[in-house]
Amino acid sequence: MIRYLVSNSFEICSVLKPGSSSSQLLERVRQEIMKLNHDNILIICSGTNDLAINKTTLAFQNISNMVTKNNHTNIIPVNIPYRYDMTNTNTVNDSIEKFNKRLEKLTNISPHASFLKTEQNRKLYTRHALHYNRLGKHTCFIK
Repeated sequence: MIRYLVSNSFEICSVLKPGSSSSQLLERVRQEIMKLNHDNILIICSGTNDLAINKTTLAFQNISNMVTKNNHTNIIPVNIPYRYDMTNTNTVNDSIEKFNKRLEKLTNISPHASFLKTEQNRKLYTRHALHYNRLGKHTCFIK
């Protein structure tokens, strides 16, 4: 999906911070984002760990601030995938659904932002149900 947004010649830079909250991740990349311009695309995939500690409001605020304050570059927030690995899956997934809808609305009113909605099918996840399996990766990211 993203390959349709970029030319054949591009460079990828990623910042990974496993186990971090959205606050920690976005603070780490704040200076780097200032170097971006309208030719760049920033993909934000964050919020799952905030959800695990019931901080979805904070996660939304962090991502919302990132989108609204950085209109000098293109921003693509990715939805939070459903959690199939928890005992109270329905409650958690309801929170995820609400969060993702708010995030999609935010990107609809921001001309420099787009929302990337990934597949939420349980069959596309590993047995422990938090990460995509091989089929899920192929289905969601190689189109």
